[in-house]
Amino acid sequence: MADGRRTLPGHDPSFLSGSSDSRIVPMHRIARTLCILEAVIGQLYPATPLERIVTLEMRQGGG
Repeated sequence: MADGRRTLPGHDPSFLSGSSDSRIVPMHRIARTLCILEAVIGQLYPATPLERIVTLEMRQGGG
């Protein structure tokens, strides 16, 4: 990377974040579906446990 951060060879951390080059797209319908599914799960996975923690905290009268 240009800013000096070290990464694995051939690995770009922005690739799975949705901020990578949009010209690289899966050509097959199944591959495209899997990429969309991965993006949705990637957004929901951290949100779901966080929602649960907030709900439990509110039930206990913490806020």
